[in-house]
Amino acid sequence: MRAASEREDAQYSHLLDSTATAQRRANATGTTVRAAAIDPRMEDKDMPMRQMRIEAPTKKECGDPRCIGMYIHDYGWLPDEKSIWFYKLESSLERADGAPRDMSGFYVWNVSTGKVRTIFRQPGVLDDCHVHGEAAICIEEAAKTPRRVISINLKSGKTHVLADPNPAFATKKYPRVREIVLKDDEGNIGFAQVIYPNDYISGKRYPVGRHLRRPVGVNYDGR
Repeated sequence: MRAASEREDAQYSHLLDSTATAQRRANATGTTVRAAAIDPRMEDKDMPMRQMRIEAPTKKECGDPRCIGMYIHDYGWLPDEKSIWFYKLESSLERADGAPRDMSGFYVWNVSTGKVRTIFRQPGVLDDCHVHGEAAICIEEAAKTPRRVISINLKSGKTHVLADPNPAFATKKYPRVREIVLKDDEGNIGFAQVIYPNDYISGKRYPVGRHLRRPVGVNYDGR
């Protein structure tokens, strides 16, 4: 299982680089931010623990635990050029490394005051996020929520559904969902979600659908 895990982490590391997570980003005043490896020796390794920090003109680290994680996916400056937003995959177990990556969070770090605000944090996956001004446009998906496009206000945290290809689903009865956290023989953390049929009867046989794990989160489409 280690080989498969290492391949997946390598794929995810490439994804991080492709979204500029490992790159420096500067605002109009030349202040540069980066999600850098906490241990510089691990910078070129797959999936190091990263921390939000200012690298120029002077170095400044964000000391809040929310600024640390293995799966900081993307970040950038807000229009006021004083605060930095960042998005990360997180752990319902509150593990610093983010395992088993069953939650998504958006945060804002005010570089001047050092304060960090939680803008959005909930179970499920935010995918393909694009930030425009003070709004993040993302595809949201969870065990009880088919994919839909939402906007997240990065100041207030308010969300708004922009497009829902399955509006009738909101009228359906929500099923029971149970999450199981798993650990393999080498200590790797993962999770599974058991979604029960409505009006489930214990002892009755039901068809089973699969939930496939993927580098950026969870695939709920059953393939």
